[in-house]
Amino acid sequence: MKKILNIFILFVAIFFTTYNVFALEYVTNKTPKIDLNNKTSLKIEFKTTENLPLSETSFSIYKVADIDDNSHMIPIAIYKTLVTDFNSYSEIEWQSLSESFINYIDNNKIEPTKSGITDRQGIVDFGECEKGLYLVRGVAHVEETKLYTPINYFLTLPSLVNNVWVYDVNSNPKYNLDDYDNLINIEIIKVWNDKDYENKRPEEITISLLRANKDSDDYKQYKEVNLNASNNWTFTWNNLDNAYDYSVEEINVNDNYKVDIKREGNTFIITNTYIDNSPHLPQTGQLWWPVPILLGSGLILIALSILVKHSKKDKQNNEK
Repeated sequence: MKKILNIFILFVAIFFTTYNVFALEYVTNKTPKIDLNNKTSLKIEFKTTENLPLSETSFSIYKVADIDDNSHMIPIAIYKTLVTDFNSYSEIEWQSLSESFINYIDNNKIEPTKSGITDRQGIVDFGECEKGLYLVRGVAHVEETKLYTPINYFLTLPSLVNNVWVYDVNSNPKYNLDDYDNLINIEIIKVWNDKDYENKRPEEITISLLRANKDSDDYKQYKEVNLNASNNWTFTWNNLDNAYDYSVEEINVNDNYKVDIKREGNTFIITNTYIDNSPHLPQTGQLWWPVPILLGSGLILIALSILVKHSKKDKQNNEK
């Protein structure tokens, strides 16, 4: 009886082993291969659950692995210390893995593969990208009194959707939503110090808003605005995150002007002073060439006057 039971157990084990092998082969064969000749592209659309576009939100992508036609992922050299096999992770492990990658990227100051800022429709188009596994990273965005923090995530290019490889990928990042009241407004005012030379002013100037982490001098460009007569040479950025320090600079300064920037609270006053390098003529309208002649004539008359006085004095002394 015991011998029969052992034979039965062995038979069951052989059956399930064989079944799992065939099942795995079936699943593998059911997953289509990637066409490595097909180009891939990525577009990110960052919107609220109410379909409100979240513009001016920064996103970066980091390629962390190559991918072959069997969708097997091979880590890029600089990330091999973090992971040796992407293909064995569960969904929960993928979520925690993104945080490890973010820390590693920040500590080693690794530049993103591509970066961009969402437009008015909440879209950033990265265009054509190499095939592979990417880490997508977004920067927290403030909209009115709400803070939208994109959740970092991985995605493959191309992406498998309903068992079909999609080569032009549109991705919609998820986010965490919090109330936020730590906001400031930054105002810029352009002042022209160029009386009588107003015709030398450029029709438009570009001002760049820079920001840096608190207690840091590493300012990076954040936003831009064009100032001109139509907006009265002023502008205000509203609802900015006060977790940062801000500064401004004028882009492509006109050679006819020098720029001075002063900050008063959250207002930046940018003064452009005209540089007058032209020669100055006498205000009477006379030209310069008569001046030395008149000066010389005056000296001659003074000298003659002195000689005449001395001559008269000598004559008077002789008569005495």
